[in-house]
Amino acid sequence: MYAGKFPEAEDVLLLIGVAESSLKCDREVKLPLYAKHQIPDVWIANLESDVLEIYRQPENGIFSQKIVISQKDQQFSPLAFSDLFLTLPDIYG
Repeated sequence: MYAGKFPEAEDVLLLIGVAESSLKCDREVKLPLYAKHQIPDVWIANLESDVLEIYRQPENGIFSQKIVISQKDQQFSPLAFSDLFLTLPDIYG
């Protein structure tokens, strides 16, 4: 339970998925559902390519913005925590 109720889509500020064998399903099935429910910030840790895929701006069942983080020193931040700067080693260890 989450403060007396189960969390709903509007409670999700950042959703992070880890994908290797599920990458196709994550992109083709899950992402449209997350966009449909207006999840503002979705990250897929793509283990096949060792990159982080960031999806933002959900509109009409799709994300209009996709950012691919591929360089280890490239910094990025969650939308909800813009003062938190991360790099790929922070995510992948």
